[in-house]
Amino acid sequence: MRGMTLMAVGLAGCLALSAADAGEIYKWTDEQGRTHYSDQPPPESQKNVERRDLPSEPNSEPPKSEPESPECQLARKNLKVFEGNPVVLMDTNNDGTNERLEGEELQRYADRARQQIDSFCGNKPADEPAPAQEQG
Repeated sequence: MRGMTLMAVGLAGCLALSAADAGEIYKWTDEQGRTHYSDQPPPESQKNVERRDLPSEPNSEPPKSEPESPECQLARKNLKVFEGNPVVLMDTNNDGTNERLEGEELQRYADRARQQIDSFCGNKPADEPAPAQEQG
């Protein structure tokens, strides 16, 4: 009896898959107590027939994500550098001379990069982490 139940479940699954193209599936129990599944309507003498509409095409494609803006990419790259290095050399005032950033000052730049990520990236996670680059 258990084998017949498993076979009925398997058959139901196969019928459901093939019925996806048809757009509807029928389920009913005959006089002998057997449950039937079909993409064709049962004989008219059958009572208690369940009919379900199925989608004509399953949505198998995930939604496409937009590429990250250059500003978002730069903010992520900056955060990796600020978080991945205890000391960073950077021209902070555009005078052509690198200043040494560390401790609290480096943390402020990391915090600013996080704010830029929130602003430019819309809080979405990075697709792939970029390798941190040491400056010096």
